[in-house]
Amino acid sequence: MKSRLPWIIALAAVGFSGLLFLYTRSELRRIEALAGLRDASTSTTVIQPLGQLEGAVAEPPQLASTPTSPPSPSAGSGIQLAGMTTDPNGIAIPNATVSAIVRDPTNQSRRRYTTRTDAKGRFAFTFHEAGLVELLQAEREGYAPTELVNLPLPNENIRLVLPKLATIEIQIFQTVEGASQLARYSGPAQIYVLKRVSNDAEPEPSAPREVTAFPGQFVTIGAEQANVRDGMYRMRGFAGGIYKVAVVAGEDYAESGPFKLETNEGSTCIVVLGTRQKFAGTVLSQSTKGPIPGAVVQLTMTSRPASAGPIQPYQTVTDNTGRFEFDRVIPGVYALTIAADGYTTKVVEEIQVSGETAPTADTYYLVEGTPKLQIRVLNAKDKPVSEAAMVLLSVGGPRQKTFFGKSSSEGIAVFDDLPAGKYLLTVSLPENPARQKQLEFVVEEGKNQTVEVRFDVTVRVVGLAKYQGAPYQGLLAIVPRGRLAPKIFAKTDQSGIFQVELEPGDYTVSRAEETAGTLIKVPQLDTVNVEVELK
Repeated sequence: MKSRLPWIIALAAVGFSGLLFLYTRSELRRIEALAGLRDASTSTTVIQPLGQLEGAVAEPPQLASTPTSPPSPSAGSGIQLAGMTTDPNGIAIPNATVSAIVRDPTNQSRRRYTTRTDAKGRFAFTFHEAGLVELLQAEREGYAPTELVNLPLPNENIRLVLPKLATIEIQIFQTVEGASQLARYSGPAQIYVLKRVSNDAEPEPSAPREVTAFPGQFVTIGAEQANVRDGMYRMRGFAGGIYKVAVVAGEDYAESGPFKLETNEGSTCIVVLGTRQKFAGTVLSQSTKGPIPGAVVQLTMTSRPASAGPIQPYQTVTDNTGRFEFDRVIPGVYALTIAADGYTTKVVEEIQVSGETAPTADTYYLVEGTPKLQIRVLNAKDKPVSEAAMVLLSVGGPRQKTFFGKSSSEGIAVFDDLPAGKYLLTVSLPENPARQKQLEFVVEEGKNQTVEVRFDVTVRVVGLAKYQGAPYQGLLAIVPRGRLAPKIFAKTDQSGIFQVELEPGDYTVSRAEETAGTLIKVPQLDTVNVEVELK
């Protein structure tokens, strides 16, 4: 037995070594497979479903490993969406985040694709099925984001331009009593940045204009609690546009004049605290050209940011010569309101009180008479509609005023002493508040006016909505053509069927989030069947 023991030990060692070799080889193969999987994942764009049309577009879960070098525009096979990100000068912007939201035409679902641009600013996506890129967006810190919508596929020559955000340098001074020179302000201040916005596209002027000549109103887009040192403060991260800066320091308020901020460049503005001006004028009768004594004159600042808190309007009355004067007016933009018994109230918007020179004393004429606006509401049989709710909105100036009313048993509502200007009227039926009529008109000074609103008989419309040949499920927006009216919304079922009550006429039908619509005609019948191919 002792002579066999060494052989038994040797055979056991050999067997153990063989098992260890097989185990090690298997483990190495598993590790190599995992490594290959990781390598493959770094060059693959992960797609995350985002839900159906009516659902909110949710953010996809964050990946443990985000690709930093996407494939070049020529890489991969399939339907390509590719391009590059640059600044306005054509210089490539690397490491920008590019996102694409694509709608699947078969089931209307959305998917988000996300990647980053490479060192040359290039990006590329590969799709295995056709679809529409609803939104392509690029962003990077320090740049204004940019986006494109409704891109066809394939599309391999896209350029996304990201303007560099600019810096506003604010120089803050204050007046010193008894001194001829201004002093640089130091101390705490609340600083507001206001940007000019306009609902209308502004055509390029034929000749250069001062920035104060640009129409539109200013809205607050940013605010900072600042500790100003030696009259200097900088605020960063703004896109190009027309701006103003307002400063609140203690009980004092001041704002800069409008200035233009160029993309990729900075701009400097000056704010002077403590400046005051006189504002004066004369009120005369339009018919007699004689003075109107005792007229109530009110000057209300409209440029001060709402978050800075209101200030009391300046108010006075005219003397026997029709003259009025306000002393120590804070520079800014104001609305002037003049009211007198027996005359139409006059409102003058956008009066600029400069911190440099006092405004010229103007003459303001009032028209005799207090106009009445009468609204008459009728049904399809020309019978009065009582209890119809009304909203009257002034839309002619930067300060929108709202007036409310309700029709009487005779179907009439009266608005007295309205300031002259442009108005938008919305009338709702009492039994169906969702059914509304809208009219736009101008109220003239000193003139009575009657406006008639008529609700016609409705037609029951049963429709089938399709998108890219398949039934569309979601929300539809229906807009009357050739007349002012609010949007009407209708919801389709899984088969694309919808029902809605409409007055006879022409309408455009679109998906709720789209602007381009399909024309339908609604004749004067009891029921109409329509089929709509959505754009």
